[in-house]
Amino acid sequence: ILDKYNVKTTFFVFFFWVKSMILSKIASTIVYILVIILFIWLFGISDRIGKELKRREVAYEFGAKSYVYLFVLPIILGPILVFILGFLTKSAIISSIIALPIALFSYIYFYKLIEAMNRLNKAYNETI
Repeated sequence: ILDKYNVKTTFFVFFFWVKSMILSKIASTIVYILVIILFIWLFGISDRIGKELKRREVAYEFGAKSYVYLFVLPIILGPILVFILGFLTKSAIISSIIALPIALFSYIYFYKLIEAMNRLNKAYNETI
């Protein structure tokens, strides 16, 4: 039997449940937007570093192509490949073994980014 206090409590719980659902949707949307901004920013910074390396005639291959091949494609194609191999082989071990080298591509990208910046700094310091 619902009396006025139970109705208020039910409304109070329902109100905060709806509020938490709305806030979680907003938070997840903000995270998606930040990830998209990060992808665009990394593409731009990679392109600018690559152009500056070419302008200063530094013998190092880096640019937007490196970003796409070493960061974006493994993030997009890696889980798809792991899923397909796991589905075909019915083995989590094989898909886990394949997942590790795919995950290392992002480390390779950041290593190349840092190496490109170090070479760019060295070239700048030599011109001073």
